[in-house]
Amino acid sequence: MSNHHQAEHWNDIGEDAVYAQLYNETRRFRDYQLAFAKWSVSLILAFAGGYLALTTHGFTPGIYTRLLLVCAVLSLSVGSVLVILHTNSRFDEIRRYVNSIQPGFMHFKPAHKRVKPHHVMIALLAVLSLVVCALIAIYPATR
Repeated sequence: MSNHHQAEHWNDIGEDAVYAQLYNETRRFRDYQLAFAKWSVSLILAFAGGYLALTTHGFTPGIYTRLLLVCAVLSLSVGSVLVILHTNSRFDEIRRYVNSIQPGFMHFKPAHKRVKPHHVMIALLAVLSLVVCALIAIYPATR
């Protein structure tokens, strides 16, 4: 397909279709971000619950086992934060593009917020990870 023919093809697509597709992309990134954060929190809570259940029923983990569990929790948390940051940057990239192509009569711009959804997700993951890591490190000694 020649470049001229491709340009004609893209000109046939209406602005409504372009906006709809861009909206769907932004929604997809937000949904992916939220789903990933939910799964990460669920897995970290599962680590904590499993650890508590095992130690309550007599399992006494050694230092290497506890270190391995702490590394697993921290790896999951860091990976989750990286995915959340990546999806947020992709969302912002599309949002900036949509703002740049808006027709002149559309003056709506979302209000700038200091705390954004991805900040809350990252803070929740960080606090939860630290609490679970502290639990793994301290709990057998406090029984």
